[in-house]
Amino acid sequence: MLRNFRYILLFVKDLEKSVLFYRDIMGFTFVGFEAPHIAQFKFGETVIYVHHDGGDPKGEFHGLDAPYNELGSVERRGKGVLLGFGVDDVDQYYREVTERGVVAHHSPINQEWGDRDFSVRDPDGYEIWFSQPAQH
Repeated sequence: MLRNFRYILLFVKDLEKSVLFYRDIMGFTFVGFEAPHIAQFKFGETVIYVHHDGGDPKGEFHGLDAPYNELGSVERRGKGVLLGFGVDDVDQYYREVTERGVVAHHSPINQEWGDRDFSVRDPDGYEIWFSQPAQH
């Protein structure tokens, strides 16, 4: 039986830049480096692995990063992926991350589907939404 969503792995061009973004700007809990090319973060119970594409010398991901290496397709990084995280107070979290320098697509707004949210893009173009149920 399925229990929960445990982790996501994001391929990134610049690991150091991504670590600074997720740890220092977004405030995710930095767990550490699993290998020189993989950083681990936690956001609540979800684990986020940030993997330097091309940094898999042992082939442990069985070629998952091969399209980035072989095609040099930087434009594909971040496409087709949207991450959504729940927060207790979306307005407060928005203030915190914008004070740290993140540029949001929009300030928190109430959506017709019942969420209050805002979104950002990480350095590789991954779209990240933060939301809470809208108060009516």
